[in-house]
Amino acid sequence: MIHVEQQPQDPGCVALLCQLSHFILTLMPRHRIASEIQQIKSFVHGINQQSKDYGLQKLLNEQGQSSYRGSQSAWHEPRMRSRNLDGAGVVGIECPRDELIDWLVKGPAECTVISVVGMGGLGKTTLASRVFYNHKVIAHFDCHAWITVSQSYTVEELLINLLKKLCREKKENLPQGVSEMNRDSLIDEVRGYLQQKRSKDVVDSCKNSPFDQVHELKPLTVEKSIELFCKKAFRCHNTRCCPEDLVSISADFVKKCADKESALMNNFVQKIPTKYRLLKVLDFQDSPLSSVPENWGNLAHFKYLNLRYSVMPTQLLKFIGKLHNLETLDIRRTYVKEMPKETRKLRKLRHLLVDDEELSQLRSHGAYEAECLYFEDGGFQQLKELYLEYLSNLNSIIIEKRALLSLKKLRISGIYQLKTVPPGIQHLEKLEFLDIYDMSTEFKQFIAPHRGPEHPVIQHVPLVRIKAFGEITRDIHH
Repeated sequence: MIHVEQQPQDPGCVALLCQLSHFILTLMPRHRIASEIQQIKSFVHGINQQSKDYGLQKLLNEQGQSSYRGSQSAWHEPRMRSRNLDGAGVVGIECPRDELIDWLVKGPAECTVISVVGMGGLGKTTLASRVFYNHKVIAHFDCHAWITVSQSYTVEELLINLLKKLCREKKENLPQGVSEMNRDSLIDEVRGYLQQKRSKDVVDSCKNSPFDQVHELKPLTVEKSIELFCKKAFRCHNTRCCPEDLVSISADFVKKCADKESALMNNFVQKIPTKYRLLKVLDFQDSPLSSVPENWGNLAHFKYLNLRYSVMPTQLLKFIGKLHNLETLDIRRTYVKEMPKETRKLRKLRHLLVDDEELSQLRSHGAYEAECLYFEDGGFQQLKELYLEYLSNLNSIIIEKRALLSLKKLRISGIYQLKTVPPGIQHLEKLEFLDIYDMSTEFKQFIAPHRGPEHPVIQHVPLVRIKAFGEITRDIHH
């Protein structure tokens, strides 16, 4: 028997073989990782170079310092920045600016209120600032004052602030005891100061004020929005223009922002009737709301609906008739020109706020329960047709001299408590057709063409038609 003894293995050789095997197995993965690291370095280097080219690093540093300073100071009025924007940061206000300047400089000499209205963020304050500091406007007026009015303010504070601004401009001393004066005394002080002077006062963010002339600021077009975005995003770039290789991306970004805003609004509007069924007040003033969904008819508890300045269609949807508890409907500065017949069902409606320049037809059928209907001076300037039908409690209609100036057709029907012709109807010089239907005998006797004591006040109407159930239609021509 032959025994052959096995020689022990060299540990160094075994380790070498293992290392060689591991090197061969990991060669390709390590090469791939090295390539990826090199790509990342190149990408980071490119970003760094672009930030230098476009001045982004300087912008970030400025924002960081601004944020730090802002955290240590009190909150400031956000509109102040809009007033101090340089011309390079403003887009699309040239035409409205020139129009407002003409209104101020070439307009009537008497006291005039000019209002700039529109959704929040459109640039109303910026536009007003451009007009306020325009050299033509400054030269035209003797006094100038810019006043910012908060949502809650007192008339006394406003008048004191106005006096301070006027006196500071002329380097004059403020009248003694101003802070102790009551409202009437302050008004007398302001009136006395402004007598024999042409003054220009800008009141920023004062809602629901009367006006003589209105400029409605519209949202920017897509092209102007892209221009504004590029000015803001690349303001540190040498040319302040969008680099050619980023034009397409910038345009897509702006368009997607607009689509996203519309989508968010529509999504919220659709969910209101399911999540907020007990809602009583809804204020969509200044919103980009373009339509109201039919399911809003489920909001039976609605009492107040404000759609002012929203981009509504020309006619409200029929669902409005389902809001039986609605008391106030505000559709001023919308495109609504015609009220649907379903509004007749709104028997609790007390306040219908409409834009005289848009509404051409108004019909109230059993939807008004008060005893008096009053058309005040200057109201409903563009209304062409007015239908007042079956208002059971109404016993008086008053029309002031400059109300309903464009009215051509007036129908009064089934208002049995109304015994006389509405005072002021003689002022409706453009009225062509007065339709009297199913009215009381006493009312018809008052307007009878021969012995009717009130017939003279309707003699200017070319055609008066009188009819009742079971009676022959009677047409009276003048």
